[in-house]
Amino acid sequence: MQKLMTLSKDLREMNEEQFVEVYEFLRKNTINFTKIDKSLIRDNPQYLMILRLSLGISQYKLSSMLGSNQWVRHVEAGRQGYKTSKKLEKCIEILNNLFAERGVLPKEKILENWMQCKNARDKWLYEAPKMKYDIKRFNEMSIEGFKKYFGILSKQTKNFTKFDEKIIELNPRFLTIYRIVLGMNIYEFGEIIDKGVSDIRRYERFEDRMMPQTMKIIISKIKEAFYEKNLIGKVNIDNSIKNFKKLSPFDDLELKIRNLLEKSKIPFQIHANLYFHEKNLNVDFIIPSIKNPLVAIEITKLNQIKRKDIIHRIAYLDHRFQMLKKLYQDISTIMLIKCEKFQEDLVNRIIKREILNTDFYFVISGLKI
Repeated sequence: MQKLMTLSKDLREMNEEQFVEVYEFLRKNTINFTKIDKSLIRDNPQYLMILRLSLGISQYKLSSMLGSNQWVRHVEAGRQGYKTSKKLEKCIEILNNLFAERGVLPKEKILENWMQCKNARDKWLYEAPKMKYDIKRFNEMSIEGFKKYFGILSKQTKNFTKFDEKIIELNPRFLTIYRIVLGMNIYEFGEIIDKGVSDIRRYERFEDRMMPQTMKIIISKIKEAFYEKNLIGKVNIDNSIKNFKKLSPFDDLELKIRNLLEKSKIPFQIHANLYFHEKNLNVDFIIPSIKNPLVAIEITKLNQIKRKDIIHRIAYLDHRFQMLKKLYQDISTIMLIKCEKFQEDLVNRIIKREILNTDFYFVISGLKI
């Protein structure tokens, strides 16, 4: 058998040039993949990986054909035992039959399969650095929090003139700050960085690794967006706060309550989901947390004009409190209603007559609370 001149110790760590060299070596020694011999695998078990990729089949698929969940994975990792394994003869027979039936894939497609396999492996092995800053997710972020994170990012980027992928490597949640500064919702932001909404959310939840190459591409696209919006070195904190308010999932009254609780150092959970009769019951504020709900706060803005619609809305909120009290008998309930000035007396009268499960209520005709 013709010998290979250059070979990585672990073929899974080959670069593209080395892969092409090994592929050509195997093509010549198998007469263009028409004759696979078990001596080939005995010479280097990791050749199985290139043969499999040349057919376009996964480890799982080949393992299923062999009736073994782990054999292919162990062989391609170079683990001991494959030389005497009874599966080796069967594997060679399957490979020869598949090449005879399907033929070998085009070289470009095999290389593409290899790169996908390598990227998946690199992603699995990659260990991102530990986060340098404890940044909250957007749906947990207050205006004060945004100001703080904005300040950190502005300083690191020298007022958004320097775009370095290391920034999002140390904390992917800086992506949120970038998109708020750009005034984009998550869907618009996903389009400019060429990532789906689910990808961005996984990055922000630290559920998915962002590879170095991905970081470079994303940060370059962010830089392009800043150029297009003429924001390089011209980012204004006041405009960014306006963007934050516009994009925030909370309305003004919720933000007011949130800020009051934070300033008072009262623990709380916003937009909390409580499990109720096989459903999630979403509550605007739970104090201190869903594990220990002592107070529930529901907030609403009355867009209704007709009396019957206002009655229905208030009764609906009170009914939600009824469900909560079935779960937690000692919980206190608070209703906050924002309405127009001319509605204030009417709303107060309706509340006094209609509510049964609301312990405290506040009717607000302005945001000064």
